[in-house]
Amino acid sequence: MAEASSARNVATAEGFYFYLSLWMCAIVALGFVPGFFLPRPDPTVLQNPVVHLHALVYVGWLGLVAYQMRLPSQGRTVDHRRLGQWLVYYALLLVAMGLWVTFSRFAERIEMGDGLGARIQMWPPFSDMLVFPALFGLALAFRKQPEQHKRLMVLACCMLTIPGAARMFFIGDPPNILAMELIFLSPVYIGILRDWLVERRVYLVYVAGLSGLALMPLRMVVVDWPVWVAFTDWLASFV
Repeated sequence: MAEASSARNVATAEGFYFYLSLWMCAIVALGFVPGFFLPRPDPTVLQNPVVHLHALVYVGWLGLVAYQMRLPSQGRTVDHRRLGQWLVYYALLLVAMGLWVTFSRFAERIEMGDGLGARIQMWPPFSDMLVFPALFGLALAFRKQPEQHKRLMVLACCMLTIPGAARMFFIGDPPNILAMELIFLSPVYIGILRDWLVERRVYLVYVAGLSGLALMPLRMVVVDWPVWVAFTDWLASFV
């Protein structure tokens, strides 16, 4: 009986991360789906096929992560690890597609004569593609420590919800920073609340990750740094 109860507790704990991953999918859907039906300030985005391809890869990643997080609660830990190996390659594809879209949109703005806009708008997605692989790499490094691994995966996936949170029409244009942070960091808050209610503890990995991700909206100060200006001017010379 004790073993059966323990197994149920493990399944319940693992199932929590599956539902948390569904919530992250919902954040992305709430941010992006209305943009295909409501007026957009930049309709050329929907005319760029690279954007559509990136969206498919992006949604595919979140779907696979949600499916992978479901497997342990079903006792399929071997399948979970096997799919995780493929997710490493998928993460590389995701980063490559993210950079492709970033440089593609940069080139479009340069060709339209909007050099300042190109420099400013390139930084958020470019920096996303720096932070996401760093967090995912940490999750891989801690894959033999499940409690740390799961929480690092949540933090990594939160990075991918930032664009969705920023596009939610009901938080304003430009988006209200506080509202955006509450939305894209909500999976971490939910995770911390669950850990406190169930385990009566807060994991340091969440505290450190939350402290770092909460600063993401402040990253725009970088767009005026000489090194970023020089880098984007150099890129513009190839357009």
